[in-house]
Amino acid sequence: MSIIPVDEAANMAASRTTHSLAREVLGLRAQLAELENQNSQLSAWIVENDAERDKLAVRAREAEEELLHVQCQRDSAIQRAQIAEDGQNTAQARVQAPQTEQHGAHREGVAS
Repeated sequence: MSIIPVDEAANMAASRTTHSLAREVLGLRAQLAELENQNSQLSAWIVENDAERDKLAVRAREAEEELLHVQCQRDSAIQRAQIAEDGQNTAQARVQAPQTEQHGAHREGVAS
């Protein structure tokens, strides 16, 4: 066995530690690069989803406006139908009123 002086042994230990730490640093740099890549992908995904969310929000507002328009049209149609029905009822009442008066006058004539 050869005897290594203490200083040389310490230097070799330090060298092994340095190499080990250098490999660890390289591994950590590779992990960091992968995490940065994943972060970039997630950021792009978020931007795409934000754009899609904005499109959906616009479509939701348009659909709500369309729904309100259709509801107003429906309400107007119902109101026109009620007015028409009221007009028919009024016209029928006017037609029936003279007939009722004529029947009433006829009954009075018969009763006399």
